[in-house]
Amino acid sequence: MFADDTTIHAHHQKIEPLASILQLSADELQAWTESNHMSLNPQKTEVMLLTTRQKRQNLATPFPTIQIGAQSITEVQVHKLMGVTIDNNLSWSQHISTTSKNISKKVYQLSRIKHFLDTHTRKLFYTTHIQSVIDYASTLWDSASGSSMKPLASVQRRAIKAVLLKPKLDPRVRYGTASLSISNNCTPGLLFDAI
Repeated sequence: MFADDTTIHAHHQKIEPLASILQLSADELQAWTESNHMSLNPQKTEVMLLTTRQKRQNLATPFPTIQIGAQSITEVQVHKLMGVTIDNNLSWSQHISTTSKNISKKVYQLSRIKHFLDTHTRKLFYTTHIQSVIDYASTLWDSASGSSMKPLASVQRRAIKAVLLKPKLDPRVRYGTASLSISNNCTPGLLFDAI
């Protein structure tokens, strides 16, 4: 039997007690899995310390090693959890970059077929294939910096141009989507109001 993607979270203001809590949790999890005739795979287990970049720079000691049995767990800077890429500074830059690349592929697909679709179908394509990707877990990363959001804003504008069949967007008209308000002053709901 395989059980994947178990996550243990712990928090503390000081690093040594935090490491102790995580080690105790890892030991308890290992004991539980053994008593239930399962095993942990230390090679597929990772640990990540989430903190601000400023606090990380001021750490007096590195994060202590967490072990499963005699094997050390690898400390990582980035981890993907349920489709969301989390970095150890919670900057969300990597997640936004990955999301932008994913959406860019979908915008390319839309640009190839847009002339064969009516307005309703282009809007439907946008909503199901582009907006749904933007909306997924957006409450986690919507506080990212404006510079981090620029790639997403750019690809979203390309998508809007494809839906509207416009080579350029009128700078006097504010375009946006239902749930994403990005640094270029997009406002909710105006994409479909403009069509």
